[in-house]
Amino acid sequence: MAFGEPAELLRKDVFKAGDQGILNFVLLKKAQEHQITLRREPMMRWPGGMTRRDIKIQKLTKDSPYSAMLHWSGPKYALFTKAPLGHVLKHFEAAYYDRLPGGQVSRFSRRFRNLAEIVTGRRPWKGYP
Repeated sequence: MAFGEPAELLRKDVFKAGDQGILNFVLLKKAQEHQITLRREPMMRWPGGMTRRDIKIQKLTKDSPYSAMLHWSGPKYALFTKAPLGHVLKHFEAAYYDRLPGGQVSRFSRRFRNLAEIVTGRRPWKGYP
C-alpha cells in the first residue's frame, strides 16, 4: 500500500479484494507474530444458501430475532428479484429511498436505467449488471 492521497494499492495481483485483503493480511500477520489474538464469530450468512422462508420481512425490526448479517458476495444482480433473497434487498432498498426527498423517483430512475442498459446491450443480461 502507498499511503498517499489517494492511497494506492501496489500489488493488485496479491490483494485482489483491495482494503479487505490488506486488513485480512495485517490481522493474520499480527496474530501469527503473537501481537494480537483473534477469534472467529459466526456473524454472516451468504443468501445463496438460503431460501425465501429463512427471512421474514415483518421480523426485520430493531428487535429482530436474526443473529447474523446477510452478505451478498460476487457479481451484483441487475434486478434484485433475480438475486438470492432478493425480497430482502428490495425491502432495504425501499427503506433507503423512502428516507430521501424524492427517493422513490430516484429508485425508479435507477431501475429504469439498469433495464435500459440491458435492453440496449450496454450491460450483459445473465441476471448480473
